[in-house]
Amino acid sequence: MIANEFRGKLPTGEWVYGNLTILTKKYLNNNPGSFISNSAGKPFAFRVIPETVGQYIGVKDKHNVKIYHGDRLKMFRHSDNAGKHIPNVVWGDGKYHEDIRTVQFKLGTFYTSGDYGIEISFMHMARPGESYKVIGNIHDEGQKSLHSFIELED
Repeated sequence: MIANEFRGKLPTGEWVYGNLTILTKKYLNNNPGSFISNSAGKPFAFRVIPETVGQYIGVKDKHNVKIYHGDRLKMFRHSDNAGKHIPNVVWGDGKYHEDIRTVQFKLGTFYTSGDYGIEISFMHMARPGESYKVIGNIHDEGQKSLHSFIELED
């Protein structure tokens, strides 16, 4: 069973993780907005930027990093020798590019949408010989994301 875990970005740029509460009207002393709970379970602990909210999809990358809606993934395949991970490539705009995909939710399931038109559900991404690594997310484009500070080999 997938844990209902969410993340959202504070106006300060910090990411927070927990349960999601969305208020459409004022409740107690809280104005409408999107909130992430804290570790003590306080439901209105952090007011987050609504567009940055993403759900944990129940899958981790090859370095055991949780994958959330809105994450950017670098795709890999194993080489023939020693099982080394080699970046996957796709053809687009008349040349080869690294296979970078964005995690999205549509038609009732999580998908990855490639920069050059490849769209695959996570159900079909668990093929032997392929793996993926979180390299950032759509809300941190142009900035260093939390995961880009983790120095891990491909």
